[in-house]
Amino acid sequence: NGRYVAYGSRATNLGSNDGNGSRFDIYLKDMVTGQVSLISVTNSGGASNQDSNRPDLNDDASLIAYNSRASNLVPGDTNSESDCFLTQRANRNAVQRVSLGNRGQQLDGFTYRCKLNGNATRMVFDSQSTNAFDSGVPSSSATAMGSRGVGRSPPPNRTPNSTATMSHITQSSMSA
Repeated sequence: NGRYVAYGSRATNLGSNDGNGSRFDIYLKDMVTGQVSLISVTNSGGASNQDSNRPDLNDDASLIAYNSRASNLVPGDTNSESDCFLTQRANRNAVQRVSLGNRGQQLDGFTYRCKLNGNATRMVFDSQSTNAFDSGVPSSSATAMGSRGVGRSPPPNRTPNSTATMSHITQSSMSA
């Protein structure tokens, strides 16, 4: 509806909590009140340890998706790759990694272009991983879609493997 705008910035003076220096962070601005909130924070509210970028909002801006190379946003993120994350406007500490494979496994390649549908029941992202689906293809680019379940919020105290159900959309070889 245009009330909220999500964006990435290296600025260090846009919101409280920005303790990671000049790393790219995700911010949400309320265009009615002017309030700016730091979105890319850990489950405990701390600063991320790597860049975050490319935010996307659902229709009412209650959920924000973004990618990040940070390994400290959720417990168990040890793949050293960019992942897609989802958080709630009302509870920024409710961070959930959503770019996991079809069996809940951590991906072995980077993911990017995380996009939510209007009511946030579905999300798509691109991945360079080879283990996202049971039929992984080395050196490939895959687009995945997850179904979050209508009306469900991410549970508090979730584990890194509590994710949406993923399904494969496309896969195209990147090799020459």
